[in-house]
Amino acid sequence: EQSRGVLGFHRRDRTLWVHLAPGDDALVVLGDAAPSRPHVATCTAAVSSVTVEPSGVSVTMRGFGQQLLTLAGVAPGSRWAPAIGKRPLGEARTATGEGRLDVPVVLGGGDTVVELRAEGGP
Repeated sequence: EQSRGVLGFHRRDRTLWVHLAPGDDALVVLGDAAPSRPHVATCTAAVSSVTVEPSGVSVTMRGFGQQLLTLAGVAPGSRWAPAIGKRPLGEARTATGEGRLDVPVVLGGGDTVVELRAEGGP
């Protein structure tokens, strides 16, 4: 069985933080290995949805000013081009050897969809 209503998670020492989507229905399934797909590890803005597709990841977030989105579960060393709509958010970013990707974003208050496309991807 798979988790549902889960935007992502972050493991720190012996603590597991699970980021749930808005709503009343969530199921968290724990296992021995972390999922091998991109997910939100941490974010300083409120995240309401995450969509993972072969072409990349879309994260809907809300906040004001400088924020930091960190994805985990991406291929180590992969390069990602972040954008809001057709507006690039600076240069492509490279995932760490642990498969984490930090993406700084400036938000203006309303819901904002941050798109991340893997370079060389579809």
